[in-house]
Amino acid sequence: MKKYLFVLTAILLSVPMMAQDFSGVACQQGQVYNNWHKWLDYINIVMPIDIHKYEKIYLCPADISKVQWPDKTDYKYPALEQSLEAFPEIIAKNIKKQLPHLKVLTVNSLDEMKLDDKSIGLCLRFDELDMGDRALRIWVGAGAGAQKITISGVFFDKDKKEFFDFKHRRVTVIGRTYKKDLQLDFANFGKDFAKILDTLSK
Repeated sequence: MKKYLFVLTAILLSVPMMAQDFSGVACQQGQVYNNWHKWLDYINIVMPIDIHKYEKIYLCPADISKVQWPDKTDYKYPALEQSLEAFPEIIAKNIKKQLPHLKVLTVNSLDEMKLDDKSIGLCLRFDELDMGDRALRIWVGAGAGAQKITISGVFFDKDKKEFFDFKHRRVTVIGRTYKKDLQLDFANFGKDFAKILDTLSK
């Protein structure tokens, strides 16, 4: 996973956004909402956007520096490693499911983005990724051992000016395998990101 951290350190450096840093994206305060439409934890709307006027989204590698990694001898470790490696494609696939007119392209760095008038960029970071305890989810229930994931992100235009930034949290209490729980939540995050774009475009 070191290659991810190397790339992400170069991308996410010094621009304030919800106490996060997204390098190269010009951020400013706009209309800020908590519990937006009673499902999104936080959004800061800086500029209007109509996603139906765009053709492409470029997706940066996610910042995973705050992910809670189990010991390499723990059977959770390969599930987390494999799921994080699959994360970009899962997000891209599920954004496209909701917004089929878009091409969603994953890149290795911000510099690889070929943004034009018909494309936008998206950078994401994990503020929290706690896999919890599957056994507690199955045998105890009532929220015990829940998987908790919080992701923040920013959408921006060809000039790297921010459209909006956001933060979203998901808590999973169903006890499938660790890999299935992670990848299902990743898929749901992708759908949620598309839902934000679609809602702002109406």
